[in-house]
Amino acid sequence: MTILEYITPSRLGGAEEYFLRLCEDLRARGHRVLVVTKRDTPLRARVEERLLPLGVELFAWRTNGKFDLKTYGKLRALIRRENVDIVHTHLTTASWMGALAARSCRVPGVAHVHGMDKKTWFQHADYQIAVADAVKKYLVEQGIASKNIARLYVGLPLENVSIEMATARQKLGLELPHDARLVGVVASLIERKGHRFLLDAMSQIDNAQLPDNSQLHAVFAGEGVLRAELEAQVRVLDLQQRVHFLGFRDDAKTIMAACDIVALPSLKEGLSIAAMEAMWLRRAVVATAIAGMPELVVDGETGLLVPPADAASLARALEKLLNDDTLRARLADNGHDWLQQHFDEKKCFAQTEKFLLNVIETWRDGKRVNCDFLG
Repeated sequence: MTILEYITPSRLGGAEEYFLRLCEDLRARGHRVLVVTKRDTPLRARVEERLLPLGVELFAWRTNGKFDLKTYGKLRALIRRENVDIVHTHLTTASWMGALAARSCRVPGVAHVHGMDKKTWFQHADYQIAVADAVKKYLVEQGIASKNIARLYVGLPLENVSIEMATARQKLGLELPHDARLVGVVASLIERKGHRFLLDAMSQIDNAQLPDNSQLHAVFAGEGVLRAELEAQVRVLDLQQRVHFLGFRDDAKTIMAACDIVALPSLKEGLSIAAMEAMWLRRAVVATAIAGMPELVVDGETGLLVPPADAASLARALEKLLNDDTLRARLADNGHDWLQQHFDEKKCFAQTEKFLLNVIETWRDGKRVNCDFLG
């Protein structure tokens, strides 16, 4: 099949990395893959580096948001000229514009919904793919028919990865005390990632209560609009010596491997790739009980869950793990096994390919897929 994969992000994150790996997989399975994205973005550079050598075709131009009529016209022309079989979109802008263009060309449009987003931007697609049961439930509550939404998990490439903590810490470029306990957040510095609640939690933890009077340090890997605000909060809480902003890093696995605990204090999340990566590295995870997170982080089994925007609960969970090496190791091992059982990317990609093929076949026959029987 000829698949048009459409995404228009301004930054690189979990959804963008998934997009790249999905395109690699679909191309390896023999499909013709056309990628449409913004012209001047980090993602375009990654597409050129990773996908073009595989035979993926790239189309990139300047876009001006969700109501760019020039982009709409270019998409329609591209779909018709290249005999596209299906338009598969990711994130809000591409899903809005891509669905309208696909519909006008009478080809099926499938919107991949990676988080808890309003239906507005996805409702014109013929089908939606929700990355978690909670995401599907949220879309249904907004009025999208359940039978049109396939729940297909986003997985992780389960390659053998072993990074020693001591080696990883050397690569951080920080001067940490040899006995420091380290919690890490790998996420853009934006409101929905909840960094400020981790800072508040750190201010509530008495280091004297930690094993051997060790100090709790935190690393934030990522950039974003909240950096100055978060740095100001660090100063107010007098945490300058224990909170380290690393900026954008492309070695997320190394950063997580350097940590005793990986925290995800998010206020809004779909199915967290960062949590998956931490679990595969056998690092204990503390996350907020939102959206699809409980499908991945099973409280007390594969990690610990706390209410969102609750610094006190987050502080207690961190203290619990830092003071119990056995519990921390058990959760880390269980998380690794859980990921292997349920979130193997090869299986997830095969399910996605099967669904897209099914949509095309039934579309040509004038029928529809009932997604309630999927996922």
